[in-house]
This record gives sequence, C-alpha cells and structure tokens, in this order.
Amino acid sequence: MKILQIDSARFGSLSIDTPVILEEGLNLWIAENQSGKTTLLTFLEWMLFGPASKRGAKDPQAIKRWTPWIGGTPSGRLVIKPELDGWPEKILVTARFSDYFVQVSEYSTQRSLTDKVTVSKHGEWDLGRRLLNLSRQSFRHSLSATQANVIETLDRSNLRQILTSDLGELVENPDVTTVDRIIEALENPRFTLGDSPPRNMREHRMHLAKELDYLKLEQGQLSQQLNEYHELQKERDSVLSQLEQQDRVILGLEKQRDQLELARNHYLHKVASGELQPAVSTEPEPSAAITADLAHEVDVLYGKLEALEQQISRVEQEISALNISYESAQKLNSDQPDERQGGDTRQLLQQVSAAVETAHREYTVAADRAKRLEDQIPEAEKNRYQSLDKMFAPHREHLSSILEWEEEHSKVTTELEKLRERKVELEIVNRDELPWWSYLGFVCVFMAFLSIIAHYSFMPHMVREILPFAGWIIAAVFLVVAGFLLFPYLRRARTTGPAYTELQNSVLPAMEEQTQKMDQLNRRRMRFIELYKIDRQNWDRLVENIKDYISLDVRFREYSSAIRDRDTIRRRMEAAWTEVGQIEPLAPLAPDMDWLRNMIRKLAEAPSVISGNKFDIRELETQISVQNRELGRLAQERDQISRALEAKLQPIGFASKLREGPRAAMEAFRNLATNVRSGHREAPAQPTDPLLLGKPSLEIAEFNERWAALSPTEQNRLALLCRDKVSHDSVCNRLSELDKKIHEARDSRESIRRALDHIRDGMHRFGNIDKVAREMKQRSEHAGRLDKLVHNWDEALATTREIVQSLVNRASSDTAPEIDRAMKSILANAPIKGIEDASLDSNLSLRLRVTGAPADIPSHELWTYMSTGAQQQLALALRLAMARTASGRTDLPLMLDEPLADLDDERAELVFNYITDLSDTTQIIVTTCHQQLYDWLRERRQERVNLMSMPVG
Repeated sequence: MKILQIDSARFGSLSIDTPVILEEGLNLWIAENQSGKTTLLTFLEWMLFGPASKRGAKDPQAIKRWTPWIGGTPSGRLVIKPELDGWPEKILVTARFSDYFVQVSEYSTQRSLTDKVTVSKHGEWDLGRRLLNLSRQSFRHSLSATQANVIETLDRSNLRQILTSDLGELVENPDVTTVDRIIEALENPRFTLGDSPPRNMREHRMHLAKELDYLKLEQGQLSQQLNEYHELQKERDSVLSQLEQQDRVILGLEKQRDQLELARNHYLHKVASGELQPAVSTEPEPSAAITADLAHEVDVLYGKLEALEQQISRVEQEISALNISYESAQKLNSDQPDERQGGDTRQLLQQVSAAVETAHREYTVAADRAKRLEDQIPEAEKNRYQSLDKMFAPHREHLSSILEWEEEHSKVTTELEKLRERKVELEIVNRDELPWWSYLGFVCVFMAFLSIIAHYSFMPHMVREILPFAGWIIAAVFLVVAGFLLFPYLRRARTTGPAYTELQNSVLPAMEEQTQKMDQLNRRRMRFIELYKIDRQNWDRLVENIKDYISLDVRFREYSSAIRDRDTIRRRMEAAWTEVGQIEPLAPLAPDMDWLRNMIRKLAEAPSVISGNKFDIRELETQISVQNRELGRLAQERDQISRALEAKLQPIGFASKLREGPRAAMEAFRNLATNVRSGHREAPAQPTDPLLLGKPSLEIAEFNERWAALSPTEQNRLALLCRDKVSHDSVCNRLSELDKKIHEARDSRESIRRALDHIRDGMHRFGNIDKVAREMKQRSEHAGRLDKLVHNWDEALATTREIVQSLVNRASSDTAPEIDRAMKSILANAPIKGIEDASLDSNLSLRLRVTGAPADIPSHELWTYMSTGAQQQLALALRLAMARTASGRTDLPLMLDEPLADLDDERAELVFNYITDLSDTTQIIVTTCHQQLYDWLRERRQERVNLMSMPVG
C-alpha cells in the first residue's frame, strides 16, 4: 500500500487545501513549527483507522481536541494505492471525523465501495486493517514514529505489542476481554477482532458492581428511614410525657379553682342567709370642689376633642371624593404622557407634599409618644433593653421555643450538678481508707483464740492451778485491744454499705436519665439551630439573655411598640422626601416642611408650563393638597388636646382607662363627676366582673352536697379563706388569675397535642416499619452475596489476564523466526556499518555481532552499547521487519517525524543515508523543520528526493 496524494486536510493545526502528491520513494516534508508536522502522522492514522476510541466507546473529547484551528470540523481526503487483489488501482478515502463518517470510492470512476470498509459501534473503522493487515496499536509502534521515538522498538515488550496487538489489547484493555475471544486466540493468535457478540466479562462484573452500589444505596436509605422513625418515636415519647405533665397541671389548677369556688359560695350563701353582714366600704370620697372644677375643665377639653374628630372625619371624606375625581380625570387624559414626566416642578411637588406632610405629622406624634415613654425609663435599663431587642429582633417568633429549651436545660443542668456532687460525696465515703494499725485488730482476735487454746493445751498444770483463768484473761485483753483497733472498721462498714447502695440504686440511674435528657436537649438545640438559622455562638447569647429580655419586654412593651411605630413612620417619611429630592435637586437632605411649603408657594406664583387638557387635573391636585394641609392642622390640634386631657386625667388614677382610649376614660370620669355634682354618697357602681357581682355560682342544694363531702378540717380552711369582703375580693381575683392560667394551659396542651399529631403523621408516613426493617435485612444479605460474587469475578478476570499474557508470549515467540528472516532480508539490501550479523531468538531478544566489540559483552545486550545513530538505523530495520511479519506484506509506507532529532551531523548523515537506502523498496514520509540540515544532507548524498513544503490554507 502506498499513499499517493493528500487532497485536503483540516485537522488541528494541519490545514491543506491544495492537493499534495507523494512519490513511492523518499518524501521530505519541510515546514515551520506549529504548522502541523506531527499532526500529519496522526491525521494519516485517523484516515486509516478512524477516530480513536476510549475504553471501547466513542470519545468526543478526542475529536474536539483535533478541531481545525481555522474553524470547521475535522475532515480529510486521501488517495491511496492499495496494491491488493480485488481492489481498484486507486481509491479515494473521504472522512468526516465529527460524524464518524468514512467513504471509500474508486478514484477514476468515483464509484462507492461500501464493502471495503466497516464502521464499528465505537466509531473506528477497519480500512487500515484491510489495507495493511495491522491493528491500530501495531501501526503506531511500527510504521509511525513521532519525535525521535524510533529506538523504542528495540524494547522486547514493544516487539510483543506490535506482533500481537490483538492479544495485547485483551491485556491492556480489559473492556474487550471475553471468553470467546480467548478461545479464538488459542486457535489462531493472529485473529481479527471485528464485532464480537459474546457477553463481556468485565461488563458483567461492572453490572454486578453497579447493582451492588445500588443495593448499598437502598440499604443506606432504609437505614436512614429507620433512624428517622426511631427519632420520631423518641420525640413522640417526649411529647407524650409533656402532654401528661400538662394534664396534671390543668387538673391541679382546676382543683384549686374548685376549692376557691367552694370558699366563695360558702361566703355568699352565709351572707344571703343573714349569718354574715357585708362590710361597709371605708374608702374616702373624692373632694367635691376639686372634682367639680376638674370635671368642668375635662368636659370642655373633651367637647373640643369631639368637635375636632368630626371635622377630621369631614375633611377625610372630602379628600376621598377629590381622589376619586382625580383618578377619573387621569383616565380621561390617559392619551397624554405621564404626569411625572410632562408636569412641571410645582405639580410634582404638590403630588409628593401630601405624603410628606402626612408622614411628618404622624412621625411627630409617634416621636412625642416615644419620648414621653422613654423619659419614664431609667437610662441603664433602657440601654440594656435596646441592645437585647436588637439581638432578639430576628428571632422574635421563636422566643417561646428558646425559652422552653432554656428552662429545661437549666433544670437538667442543676439536677446533674446536684447528682455529681452527691456522687463525689458517696465516692469519697467508699474510698475512705482505714489506718494501717486498724488491721492489727484482726491479729488481736486471732491471738485471743490462740490464748484460749493454749490455756487448755500448752499451759502447765501448776500455772492453771494458780491462775485457773489465765488464758481467758489474756484472750479478754486481746479482744479489748481488737475492739479498740477495729472500731474505725466497724464504723466504716456501717456507713459504706448505705452509701454504696445509694450510689448504685439512686444516683447513677438518675445521672444516666438526666444525661439522656441532656442529649435530647442537645439534639433539639441542633435542630433549632438548623431550623432557625442561628449559629452556636448567637444561640448561647440568646439562651443566656432570654429571661432578662422577656422580663424587660413585658415591662417596656408599650415603649418598644412606640419605638417601632416611630421608626416605621420615619422610614416612610424619608422615602417620601427622597422623591422630593429627585424632583428638586436643591432640596435639603433632611425633611424640612417649611422649605417645601415655601417652594410650592414660589412655584405657584410663576406661570405653569402645563395648559389645555391638564387644567382640571392641576386644580384637583391643588384642592387635595389644601385639604391634606387642613387635615394635618386638625390632627395637630387633636393631639395637643389629647395630651392636655391626658395630663388632667392621669394624676387622679385614670391611666389604665386612657390606654383604652379617651372615650372610655371620659365615661369613667363622668360617672365619678356625676356623683360629686349630685352631692349624694351613692354606692359605687357594681363591678362588671361576673366574679365580683356577689351572686353564688352554685345552687344551695349542690353547694350543701359538695360542702358536706369535705372533711371538717377542709371546711374550716375554706371558711377562713373567704370570710369577709376583702378576702372575697382576693378570692375573686385569684379565680380570675386561675381562669387565665387554665386557659393558657389548655392552649399549651392543644399546641402539644398538635405537635403529637404532626409526629404521628410523620410516623404513619413510613408505613409498616417492620417491613422496612425486613427489606433492609434482605438488602444487606443480597449485598453481601453480590460483594462475594464481584470478588470472584475480579479473581476470574485476573486469571484471564494471566492466561492472555501467556498467549501473547507464546504467539510472539512463534513468529520470532519469521521476524528474523525479514530483518536479515532488510539488512542485506540496506546494511548498517559495523554490524556483521543480527538475529532474533525465540524470546524476541535481539542478538548482534559487531565489529570490534569486546567478547565479554553478551550479544543480547550489545545493542545498548552502540551509538545513537546505529541504534536508529537498527530500529528502522526492525520496525519494517516487524510490520512486514505482522501484516504479511512488504509494500508498507513508513512515516517518520524528526527522525534526526538530537543527533550530531555525523550520526545524522548516517541515519539519513540509511533512510535513503530503505526508500529504494519502501515509501517513506519524513517531516521536519530543519531545512538547512536536510539540504546539506541531500547535497552530500546527491540523491533525488521529493522535496515538499507544508501548504498552509
């Protein structure tokens, strides 16, 4: 096979638009750097074998890498002389690599030859195999050499890879390793791969591994579900305990209320039966003169206030009507540009002034109220409250949860501290060591027994007659000493036993229980931190200061509300004043109502630029502005009168009524003033609280039945609890407080019950948890079996690769004689200076006989001692021999890129001359950028060379 012509090429930096003709001998291709010299060899490889695949699949990244620098898609056209039976004399190969398209046609007739090429599923085609009878790997390591990589052929592993590229692919690329291919390799070491349909061992192993990973993923998901279910169970148990505790609290409150209700009914029934007389109020009457004068002043102020309220209501109605007329006029003039764009400065300022004046008026009232409340608060407490309010502002919705957690955490922490202290005390008691001399008491007891024994066994008869109780006396002395020495031991035994029992039965279990509660609180804390988006440092600060903040917030709630209202109105006023600044650039930075009014008045004196159809709109805007100013004036007067009325009523005890509004305060005041004017000492009005109306809530029969069921002690206690008017009012107040507490407790119980329902819904979401556990166990067992199966497949693949490697070695060894004959034939036509003989043994070891070589150097290592030039020549001959042996053909092209790189002039001349000798029987393509070197070599050789320069499109 020979390459005759490159019609076109667009491949990376290589760009050929003018056909380049190649001769059958030596073709010297000279070009500059970065013009596509090395790329030319890759382009020819792709034209013969198609785009390189990756792991048995298409590789789009490789095609993207060789995208033409001038734009477009990688493609090319090549004219080849096959020199094979059944093929035309010349064929035209057209390839478009981005589409994995190749077409082979007869060059003379342009007839398509579809049966001469086959494209595989991974994008490669077999044109190079059909023409050269070589695989892509063999072609790369034999007929194509880039950047002075010629010598690598002398390595034995590379020789095996060239000879048995198909078998080598089974080892190097396990993705294509199949049982059928191994059997085929055993029968024919030079078989053709083609499209093999058998099942792929590695694909099956990968399928098992994927299934194993999927099972492990499912197992993890099921395990997560079980953990979530168990967490929900713990939360459910905790909520149930809270619910039971809340029920106990409600029962206790209701029991207290029933007792207080019985005491109250006992008092009221005794009063109704005449057994007790209600106490006469001794509170002093208010001064008639002062109250009458004050009533007159308050009536005058309140009359003015009501008149102003009526005027304000009338002005607001007029403004509403004007706004409706203004919107209608705008709709009629909708064909005109927007009033903010077509109006003059006066018109725009009038539009904005109403919003500014309203905001300014509201801000003045809110600021006065906030200032008045602020003056009543100490400076230190105010600063403390402001700092805490700023810290708790983002978490105002979660205060109840944080407070509940803090209370439980404090309680558990306190219990743990107490238990730890008790544990330390008990451990000290248990570890209390006895003094060493106390153990001598046991020795004394032993000596007492020995004394008694010696008295009867060893003591002489004469001594026993003189001192008949000598042994017993000595034993008694020893026992007394033993009692004195063992007294600390007995005392310790008496205290250690109860201490150890208390430690094991009470303290340690209680500590474990409190530790579990602390763990639950920590988990709740982490859940709160994640849910409320609070970092741990801020959480600690919130928990530390929450009680202070809540106590201050209860005290300063009215002040904080006033501050928030003031800030909100100020932001609204600043936003409105920003619009004024956009209309009039010379406006002050801070809101200035006098400046705004003067500016509108000055602009009103100048003629307006708006005329015609916008006159009605301007007139309506003026009327609205006037009404807004009137409304602001009335509101200011109302605020002044309200403050004066508040100053009159607050000192005489109507502060609570003033919070409900001026009307409620006036009604209460007028009732008092009426009594004062009439001069009669009438009884005060009955309270509106049902508990203070003085009517029993239980019928006499029901009361007697319930009262008789009580013990005498309990009856006496309840009778003393409510025995006169003062205690009756106190009991009524306590009943009101208990009703509020019961209501709050029931609300809390309802929230806990809703939380319990939510948790139960979450548990129902998991369905049958036992089924989930069984599935998890099945997945675990199946995963274990698959893991063993994958391990077995790995061992099978390793064994297969060892078998294939042995096949590679055997196949290459079988072809060694053929390579040896081919190399001798090449060296006979193109001998290498200094090499007398070269041969290959069965192990593909290159054995040489070199002129003048020392005898102690082994023949298979002799090539490593040769010069670089001689190694290059020998590698070229060996490349051709290997390629011809592997393909069975002699007409194969040789493509070299910079074969003379890193050689001096003498060695370069030797290698160039050898390449020229080989070109007599082989087509050789050499690419280089060293034009002067090759011109000098051609002059020295005086050989005809097809000299070409790289065409650049």
